[in-house]
Amino acid sequence: VNAKLIKSISLQGRHQEARLLGERSMRTASGPYGRQSISAEYANACLRAGDTDAAEKARNYTLPVMPNFEYGTIDGRSGSIEKLRGKIVVIDFWFIGCHGCALEHKSLNDFGLLYKGDERVVFLSVALNDKTTLENYLSRSPLAADVIYNARDICEKAGVTAFPTHVILDQNGKTLLWEAGGSVDAGERLAKAV
Repeated sequence: VNAKLIKSISLQGRHQEARLLGERSMRTASGPYGRQSISAEYANACLRAGDTDAAEKARNYTLPVMPNFEYGTIDGRSGSIEKLRGKIVVIDFWFIGCHGCALEHKSLNDFGLLYKGDERVVFLSVALNDKTTLENYLSRSPLAADVIYNARDICEKAGVTAFPTHVILDQNGKTLLWEAGGSVDAGERLAKAV
């Protein structure tokens, strides 16, 4: 559906809009077939806009790689992405005061509760705020996740500049989903992807 939508928008001369939809769709496409069909229309939209370099990148698009990082949670536990191999890892990058982050908070808590106790899935909540501020906020608005605090360095290392951003890694650490933007049904969409 997204591939057809990209094509339609591009044929209407709305190239920038088609390219933005292409980029977002590539990050959320399910499976290689979906990514392949979207990639083709995304590349065509870039060509219609006269940008051959962007078209080449669209044809060869791959999701960003999540680098290994070590972390500490507000409840005193520590870990690293590398140590989570063998599990599906869902990562939410956010901060208090982010409108999109607040919009999806309840839905993400529901997602965390759904997988609480499931040893195959780890939900990391990577926040920019300090530990005390997060503890205060989470006492009023809980989040069923391993909450990582003071995570500016982690965000920088991962290349995350938009908030909220969601990432899903498979058991081998391969990126399966990388999307930015908050929505009230974020937890449901992540659950479907998992």
